[in-house]
Amino acid sequence: MFLVSPLMNVMEFRPVKLLGKTGCEPTKGIDEEDDARGWSTKGGLPHGLSVIVTLLCFFGVLAGISSMVAAEAGKMLDDQDFVDQITAAVDDAYQSLNDSGIPVLREQRDGYTPEEIAEFASIFSDSGNTFALITLLWIYLLTEKTRPTVFDATNATLSAIEVQAKNYVMLKTVLSLMTGVLVALILGLLGVKLAVMWGILSFVLNFIPNVGSMIAMFLPMPIVIVDPGLEDWQKVLAFVGPGIVQGAVGNAVEPAVFGKSLNLTAMSILGALVIWSALWGLMGAILSVPLLGIQKILLQKTNREAQPFCSKQHPLRQAKLAARVHADPFAKVCVMMIREDPTVDETALASG
Repeated sequence: MFLVSPLMNVMEFRPVKLLGKTGCEPTKGIDEEDDARGWSTKGGLPHGLSVIVTLLCFFGVLAGISSMVAAEAGKMLDDQDFVDQITAAVDDAYQSLNDSGIPVLREQRDGYTPEEIAEFASIFSDSGNTFALITLLWIYLLTEKTRPTVFDATNATLSAIEVQAKNYVMLKTVLSLMTGVLVALILGLLGVKLAVMWGILSFVLNFIPNVGSMIAMFLPMPIVIVDPGLEDWQKVLAFVGPGIVQGAVGNAVEPAVFGKSLNLTAMSILGALVIWSALWGLMGAILSVPLLGIQKILLQKTNREAQPFCSKQHPLRQAKLAARVHADPFAKVCVMMIREDPTVDETALASG
C-alpha cells in the first residue's frame, strides 16, 4: 500500500501551489480539508480509474517478470548437456553417501501416485490462496484511500507511523531493486543460467534484514558448480560479484540511508526478525523492521495520566493533575531497549 500510494497520488491529486505559484484552483466541498494541506483533485483521474490503472501496472510488471523467468527456465531445460550434468551430479551425490557408509535408498520410478500429485497440488493451492487473500485485502485498501495520505493527517501518531513506514518501504524497495538488477547483470554477463531469477530472489530476500542477502548470495551455488559451460574464473566471480554487491548495499549504503531515520539497535532488529518470522513466516521476516518501527513509535506516544494521591483533593487540583501526563514506565524501558540514539528525531529525518 505504501509502495503504490505515490503512484495513485500522481494520478489523482495536484498540488495547489507549485514552486510558490498557484498551480490549480482549490476544490470545494468534501475536499476542503485536503485543500488546506495543499492538494486538489482538479485535473486528476477519478479514484476508481486510478485503482484500475495501479492494478494493471502491478499485474503487468508481475507478468513481465514471470515471462522472463519462464523463458530462462525453458532455455536451460533445452540444454541437454546441462541437464545431463545435473543428473550425473545427483547420481554422484547418492553414490558418495552410500560409499561413505550412509545408506541412502533412492527410489526410481516413472510418474507419481495420486497421493503425491495431491500433495504437490496442495502446496500450490495454499500459495495461491495466500496470494489471493493478500491481493483482495490490498485492493480493499486501495479503494479506501481517497486522500493523499494513507492515514488521517490530523493524527500525530498515525502521521509519524506513515512517514517512517513509507520512508522505509520506498527506500528499501529502491535499494533492493538496485541490488537485484546488479546481481542479475553480473550473473548474466558471466553466463550463469537463470540470472534473472537469481536477481529477483536477491530483490525479494534483501527485504529480510541481516540474513536475506547471505541466502541470496549462495542460492545459485548448485547451478554454478555443475554448469559445464562455465570456466573456473567465471564460477568464482559468480560468488564474488554478488557478494560484493550485497556487502556494499547491506554494510555501507543501507546504514547511511536508514541509520538515523530508523534509529534501531541491531539486537532489536534481530529479535524482531525471529519473532515475526515465527508468527508469519517469510512475510513476517520481510515486515519485521517496519513493524518494529511502528512499535517504537507507539511506545514513544504511550503516556499515563497523573493520578491524585487522594480522591478528596480540591477539584481544581484534581483537574491540574489530570492534565499532566507522564511517559509510561514500561513503555519508556522498551523504547530505551529499541532505540540506538535517544537524541535523534526520526520523524524529522524521515520526512526530510
